[in-house]
Amino acid sequence: MKRRGFAAAVVTGCGLALAVAAAAGSPEGSTQLHLAPIEFSPAASGTNYVVAGGGLGGLCTLAGAGYFVRALALPRGARVERITVYFEDRDPGAMGMMSLIRRNHERLEALAVTPVSAGTGDVESLSTSDIREPVLEVDKYAYLLQVVLTGPGVCLRGAEVTYRLP
Repeated sequence: MKRRGFAAAVVTGCGLALAVAAAAGSPEGSTQLHLAPIEFSPAASGTNYVVAGGGLGGLCTLAGAGYFVRALALPRGARVERITVYFEDRDPGAMGMMSLIRRNHERLEALAVTPVSAGTGDVESLSTSDIREPVLEVDKYAYLLQVVLTGPGVCLRGAEVTYRLP
């Protein structure tokens, strides 16, 4: 699958919304949701982090590790085909990774996990299409993307979710 650039941003009074566009080179009928780093919120109040570039650059912890989440709001019955995350990792002793989490008041489970970043210093594209139960049951569960950054040398540069509607 060819990578398509991030869709044009639309700035609103409440924040940032990114357009959803059909993916170039993706299977017929698939759509990509492009996510900017600013769309991920810290999962703990004590997380020390920064989002560079006016909110459109990399999301980086300033000290220690951090968890960041973003709700994945897709229509009922959408089938998630692939999750791709982009990390700039300048620390071979640290790493970044993303998980697709499904939860309700009774359960919490990871449905997919990307590989971890390798600390090469380059922007790494990490993807998984191995998604357990990829059809979203939004009437029963909430779906979240969770990012883990284990050191200040690792920054989230963006993410893409490729999905197909029923």
